[in-house]
Amino acid sequence: TMVGHCRTVAQIASAAIEAKDSGTGEPSRLYPRAYLDPVEDIQEAVWQLGHHDRLRHEFSDELRRFIESLDVLEADGQVELHGEDADAWMIVMNLTRLKLHQDFGVTDDDVFSDEETAVAYAMLYSWMGEVCDVLCRIIAGPF
Repeated sequence: TMVGHCRTVAQIASAAIEAKDSGTGEPSRLYPRAYLDPVEDIQEAVWQLGHHDRLRHEFSDELRRFIESLDVLEADGQVELHGEDADAWMIVMNLTRLKLHQDFGVTDDDVFSDEETAVAYAMLYSWMGEVCDVLCRIIAGPF
């Protein structure tokens, strides 16, 4: 069900917020590197120190708004997404897709994998992409 998929997204997003270490000795990141050149690791570390906690806090607020509207969807069978609620859904879906790709290498092509878990992640990943596409149209409004 849609609610079930959204609850899974919320669990993944919550884990991304709470993660302090990815197991590689580096802090888990909600966003990709600001500086892609490995030579600029110092600049990247400075950027992360200055901005990552603020981004983590903002993402936590968006996740809270997402979960609140998800509670309405579960209770009422529907939810109207306008303004900040639509933005929250877009941010949560988009960043969760990014985390699935960044941390697990999930892509749309994984639906053809022989591994059941990879297929499940890929299906969720693709579904979130479709939801983001619809949310873009909602946020943009009529042309």
